Amino acid sequence: MRRLETHVDMNSAEFRANRHANLRIAGELRERQQAARFARPARDMQRLARQDKLFLRDRLEALLDPGTPFLELSTLAANQAYDGDVPGAAQCTGIGIVGGK
Repeated sequence: MRRLETHVDMNSAEFRANRHANLRIAGELRERQQAARFARPARDMQRLARQDKLFLRDRLEALLDPGTPFLELSTLAANQAYDGDVPGAAQCTGIGIVGGK
């Protein structure tokens, strides 16, 4: 396969500014995803503990084959919509390995 040549000057001020802006945006995305995945009101966590139910991440860990990856999809579905409520989007979907499949 023929190698593609680039004419991008990775030392230019424009390139560095674009890179910095993109890294900042990617960092903000990671923070929002982490908050959507793990931030829960303490009362909800306490209620689940009282009911002796596993938290979502614990259920996933028990379900998936140990040491295998899990690709979570739609982490930010309905984010910043419906005035903060997320009807039908407060779910976890993804792809993982269960029973070797």
